[in-house]
Amino acid sequence: YPGGITIVSVVDEEGEGKGVKQIIEDGVDVDYAIFGEPTNADTLTVAYRGSILLNIRFETETGHSSAPWMFENSIEKAIEFWEKFEAQNYTQGETES
Repeated sequence: YPGGITIVSVVDEEGEGKGVKQIIEDGVDVDYAIFGEPTNADTLTVAYRGSILLNIRFETETGHSSAPWMFENSIEKAIEFWEKFEAQNYTQGETES
């Protein structure tokens, strides 16, 4: 990959990110960036801090409770989704701050 590597050390990496904000405001031209900060993480971490907001709706045909085997249950589908989502191991490399 043609190009160069620029190493930038900035302040306030654990606060408001003032150093990184200044780099962005200065218009530093880069294709990719890795921001290091002093934790005990021993792996490469993507999206270290953040959140995810999901609004998911599970719909199935309605049925009578006397014959639950005849219809899919939307609550069970939601649980199945959550178990698969949770199994993605989004906390890999988690460390205490």
